[in-house]
Amino acid sequence: MEELFIYALLFQYGLTDREEYLQRLDSLFLIKDFDDCLLELEFCTNDSKKSLSLLLSYWEQAIRPLHLEKFGKPLLEGLENAYHQNMFPFREFSSRVYGIWQMLPQDISMKEPFWTLSYIDDCLSWGDEAQARELYQNIFWFYR
Repeated sequence: MEELFIYALLFQYGLTDREEYLQRLDSLFLIKDFDDCLLELEFCTNDSKKSLSLLLSYWEQAIRPLHLEKFGKPLLEGLENAYHQNMFPFREFSSRVYGIWQMLPQDISMKEPFWTLSYIDDCLSWGDEAQARELYQNIFWFYR
């Protein structure tokens, strides 16, 4: 489910396409077809906000903490892929990453390397794109 949450976040913020998210959802649903959360997610695949909300509720209700490395490593890989694809101007990319950081459960968002995602775009406000890019590179290497 961690991977599905990651792809829902990336899809919601335009850093991956809908197909990537749907592939993850469908593969999980085939394995756990009696899972109420997955069934509900299958019914709302056209509404990324509702899908993400359901996944967040799932983590809160299940009181199931996300495994930090199992969640963090693929999330950072997804962010790195989007970073290298140059899908958006750098400032917009950073803004979208900040949006993802805001959606993370608090027990994860306050830990490194995720905490750094909360302030990278501050460098851009004083024109220091080089430092922002260096921070991203450090984050991308965190789990390697």
